[in-house]
Amino acid sequence: MIQMIVGTGTCGISAGADKILTRLKELENDPGVNISISETGCIGACYREPLIELRNASGTWLMGDMTADLAEELARGGDPKQQTANLVREGEAADRDA
Repeated sequence: MIQMIVGTGTCGISAGADKILTRLKELENDPGVNISISETGCIGACYREPLIELRNASGTWLMGDMTADLAEELARGGDPKQQTANLVREGEAADRDA
């Protein structure tokens, strides 16, 4: 399962996080997509909004300058490491609860 946390603070919404959240919620019932979606407030990198934090068994990734299309690609199993222009921070799976 991929956990996708969308930053929906004021700066995130003004940059398009609401469109991303809508697209991801549409995918929740797709049998080919195994995601858990949640929202959070400000993530702190307003200049890179909209932001999504991805979590899975392999690690965590904070992705910036997101679009609904890119979020869908990642939800369908796309590799966040291939999206280097969007990668803000990468962590190990053990870092998730730190």
